[in-house]
Amino acid sequence: MSDAAKTITDLLDEADQTPYGAPERALLDQAIALAEEAGHEELAYAARMRLVTSAKMTGDTDGMLAAFAWCLGKFDSDPVRFPSELTGAADSWDLLWYFKWMASTVTGSLQFSSTQLEAVLADMDRRYTEAGVGRSGVVQSLFSSSVETGRLADAERFRLELEALPRDEYSHCEACARSEFADYQQTIGDDAAAVALFDEIQEQQLSCGEEPEGNEADSLLPLLRLGRGEDAAAAHMRGYRAARGNPDNIAMIARHWVFCAVTGNEARGLALLERHIRDLMVDPMNDRQKFAGSCAAAVLLDAVTRAGQGSTPVRHSDDPVLAPLLGDHAGPWTAADLAATFWAAADRLAAAFDARNGNDFHGRQVARSRALADERYDVPLESSTYTPVVAAEVTTTEPTTAEDWLRRAGERAATGDHDGVMDAVERALAAGGQEVAADAYRVAVQSLVATDQHEQAAKALADRGKALRELGRDDYADVEDQVGLALYGTATAADLPAFDAAIEDARARAGRDVLADLLATRADVLGTEERVDEALRDAQEAAALLVPVAEPTIAERQLRNHAVLHRTFLLMMAQRFEEATGSIDDLLRDAGIGRQTRQVGLRMKAQALATRGRLDEALQAAEEALSLQVAIGGARLVLNAAGLSAQLLSDLGRDAEAAARMRFALRQAESAGVTGAFAEKFRLGQYLTWSDQADEAIEVIDEVYRGESESGAPPAALGETMLGLGVAALRGNQPGVAYGAFQRGLGHAVEAEHLPLQVGLATQLARMLVQFRDDEAIEVIDAVLERARAAGDGQSALRMLNERGLAKANLGDESAIADFDAVIAEANAAGEAWLAADATDSKARELAGAERHDEAVRCALAAADGYAASGDANAGANSEFLAAQILRDQGRADEALACYTSAIERAEAPALVERLTEQRAEYLAELGRSE
Repeated sequence: MSDAAKTITDLLDEADQTPYGAPERALLDQAIALAEEAGHEELAYAARMRLVTSAKMTGDTDGMLAAFAWCLGKFDSDPVRFPSELTGAADSWDLLWYFKWMASTVTGSLQFSSTQLEAVLADMDRRYTEAGVGRSGVVQSLFSSSVETGRLADAERFRLELEALPRDEYSHCEACARSEFADYQQTIGDDAAAVALFDEIQEQQLSCGEEPEGNEADSLLPLLRLGRGEDAAAAHMRGYRAARGNPDNIAMIARHWVFCAVTGNEARGLALLERHIRDLMVDPMNDRQKFAGSCAAAVLLDAVTRAGQGSTPVRHSDDPVLAPLLGDHAGPWTAADLAATFWAAADRLAAAFDARNGNDFHGRQVARSRALADERYDVPLESSTYTPVVAAEVTTTEPTTAEDWLRRAGERAATGDHDGVMDAVERALAAGGQEVAADAYRVAVQSLVATDQHEQAAKALADRGKALRELGRDDYADVEDQVGLALYGTATAADLPAFDAAIEDARARAGRDVLADLLATRADVLGTEERVDEALRDAQEAAALLVPVAEPTIAERQLRNHAVLHRTFLLMMAQRFEEATGSIDDLLRDAGIGRQTRQVGLRMKAQALATRGRLDEALQAAEEALSLQVAIGGARLVLNAAGLSAQLLSDLGRDAEAAARMRFALRQAESAGVTGAFAEKFRLGQYLTWSDQADEAIEVIDEVYRGESESGAPPAALGETMLGLGVAALRGNQPGVAYGAFQRGLGHAVEAEHLPLQVGLATQLARMLVQFRDDEAIEVIDAVLERARAAGDGQSALRMLNERGLAKANLGDESAIADFDAVIAEANAAGEAWLAADATDSKARELAGAERHDEAVRCALAAADGYAASGDANAGANSEFLAAQILRDQGRADEALACYTSAIERAEAPALVERLTEQRAEYLAELGRSE
């Protein structure tokens, strides 16, 4: 073999092992170029045969047709050199099989006439006959083409013929065959027959490259119509998750838009449409996809409009890639306008298909889609929803006074909208004139410094100085001339001596607002230097100077607000949370403070109250802060505010409501064009997991993983995400997904050399494997145990050793006791008293199972004492209860009753006390004794 041939062969081998996509396509393109340059026609043929499959799987119809035509020409010229079928190590490439794809492609593209379609089918039939192979592949293509072109009588004839034919190597697989038959049954209106085939696919766990997700998408409406809403919801969550990763699946994804439209899940449907709308043009030749997608999008957007959201902009709808389908448009379409545009596209495509096919089938399909407006099924996918309640006095209205405009400027500054700040400043100047000029320029300087525009900030500061002097405030102007922009956020520790001098001078000659400003700024610098006590002293004094002012000016109120907020922050840093609560309440009692200041204050109050364990009051403050932030705007800030509310709700055991807060905020963020937000999406996934919404949790966390992977997140972050996905999958009874997630997560954790993460993933994976009685659990644990010992991480090694003992115990391996003994010894040596107690309890249970009763009782009682010494009274009670049960089974009544009594005395949880008391009473009755 020549060097060139070896290089080409290596490229093909590598391509065979690479998933379909850009990297694999690049390998094939390189192999083709080298083969043609070197004149290796057979290798060029092998590469292009692979290219047919690659292009098919990635939605490149043009590339697929060109490669197929080239290969077919080569085969016809010399079938010996260029055989119709090539076989590789793990795959094969077959021209006769490709004819099935060609027939489907020509059927679904308006670039081909009905005459061309008939020619392809006839050529296929001829070639199958000449090759001496079975006819099932041909008849399957005739059937499918007849269904798609609306020749339903022919389709029924081919269906019957197909059922009578024996299966052969060109038959559809069981999953694909049933899926196509189910689609046909739905097309002719027999939902019951369609669902029966869906049930067969599910019950027999049939699968293929695009199945069962294709059939799940097709079955959504039939399931709903037959009253199987829960099954439809499960098929939606499961099927969409499987389909969404491949843009060429847009036709099946579109059916999920329809599902959302008819089940009252318009918001979710709109989010899915926005995510995939550009995929409608992923394959410009595939008019079948454009037609199905246009009908589905129109149905969904009509539902969005009926729900009162017709004016909502649809993100990405103005992408130039959609112009051939929708037409050019300046900016995103609204939902209502886009619905009409999609209906027009559907009508246009239907007319073209019907003209080609010589019937009105596609026109009737559009009519069926329009009729879906009359179908409604109550299948909520979200167990809890959230709409912010914003009081009338804080709703967004146009400012009218200079003070209102300056408050608006503060709100815009908080959201990072510098242009909005400067516009509000200009409007304040216009409304208030010279009287507010100094305050307006102050806000301008703050915004310019925050955006690192120091030269412009210095000019604005000079304008402020002039305004101050015109107001007779030479004291303030002199100080600002002395310290300059340091008073506006540029100060560092190097400026502290200048502030010390200015403060001493201000005590003698300046107004209280000047002194408060200097003190507050010095407090900021001292805080960043972690000189908290000194910073708190300055912040306390600054606040004390301004809080008593009965009718503060705009600037005085701003200074006071800043001083009180900073004082509160410092009190929280010093863990003086009760004082922090009182500090912020001083501010919140002022009805005149602006929305932004109140929102910040409420968040601080919520945090202070939560730290003191007053979660209900903390939640009330956080919810008000969230509503205010929604009114103010700023998608990132809304995410932060929602995160606080969600965390408090979760701490209160209200995870479904927590998920609703995060879902609302994330949708706001997506509408505002915020990208990423992976941490917030992951938290949403966790809340969904904890509130038994596992299907949606899997979807959300899987999306996080995809996004993190594409953005180059570090392996430790990817491992954490996979851990969350695995846990969600276990909650959703999807062990296959969980296994894959934990394995992939372990790979990331090993790459990151993050042992605690490896421990967490290995523990979850091993416990799952133990449930399936799979010895691989021990291998997983041993691998992490070995790495932990090699790294000298005793804590991780100890946890893995304990986990190995538990796994062995559950798998019936008697050596588990030796592992528990090792854990007890090492945990005691390391001061890990609770873990030693836990291993002792595990040993007791294993000894009991081995009928070593006396040893088991001694271990159980030792574990109870160990738990109690570690502060875990309830675990200690459970260990003593174990001893009681062992003694009871051995007929040692007095000892058993003594253990029952002691366990009850240990227990702290009311439910546990009740259960133990019932057990003791039951035993007394069994013995015929009274108390």
